[in-house]
Amino acid sequence: MRALLTLYLLAFATSAHAECAWVLWSAEVERRDGKTLRRQWVPHSGAESVGECRKAMLDSPGANNSTKRKDGLIEAMILTDGSTFFEDASRPGSGVYFKCLPDTVDPRGAKGSK
Repeated sequence: MRALLTLYLLAFATSAHAECAWVLWSAEVERRDGKTLRRQWVPHSGAESVGECRKAMLDSPGANNSTKRKDGLIEAMILTDGSTFFEDASRPGSGVYFKCLPDTVDPRGAKGSK
């Protein structure tokens, strides 16, 4: 009975983790000499829910450095691929892309692919 309970708890914990683990990814963009340089996606932070992940995005330095409207709201572009771009208020054309993805998804592509 004890072994069955342990197996059940282990299975439950594994499935719960798989269903609610999210990663906030970021990629900086810099506009220099008329060219746009975009860095590779890097993991920024982890969260248990997509809501927590999005909150971490809004609390990040990339969002805090972005253009603010007169009413105090942060300006951002939400793109069709699900990423959000915050432009740096002090460097037009430069900023940070963010994307919340399940921990099973890597925006850089499959490991070992070229």
